[in-house]
Amino acid sequence: MEADPPQIWLDQRALAVGVGDRSTRLTAGGFAMLELLIRRQGEMVSFEELARVGRVRSRALAESALHTAVYRVRKALEELGAPSAITNVRGFGYMLAADRALPLAPRELIAVIRAVRAPLLVAERGHVLLANEAAVRRFGDAEGALVPDAKPASRTPLADGIELFEYDTL
Repeated sequence: MEADPPQIWLDQRALAVGVGDRSTRLTAGGFAMLELLIRRQGEMVSFEELARVGRVRSRALAESALHTAVYRVRKALEELGAPSAITNVRGFGYMLAADRALPLAPRELIAVIRAVRAPLLVAERGHVLLANEAAVRRFGDAEGALVPDAKPASRTPLADGIELFEYDTL
């Protein structure tokens, strides 16, 4: 039985891309380009569109700068353990191949977790994947660490090995 590909997630505030419990920061331009490629998965995105969101200003350097920025995004994904599915459409732009793309963590869940005032953690097999601001204030920067020993008010399974921990507000 083939293992599921790793889930990729984006943190817009930190300009970070992550796979599982590992993450790395991208430049603002690199993050914006990756986000656009993900939104348009399976479609070719032109050099011009990528240059606009990636804030490449010089037309003379635009193509070279884009190739470099995409290379850095690919390298970041590979270092996180995710094979890159970004392909060059020679002479036109890039695309995130639909048949090789990584599944995305649900953005709606991430947005809800960040908006809740009670401390919330999402963990996979005991390691914190995501912590909202209230959890960071209470436990410190817990992402990547083990779930704190504090007794949660509730513990909800979300998927195989992934749980949502809610703690009482102090």
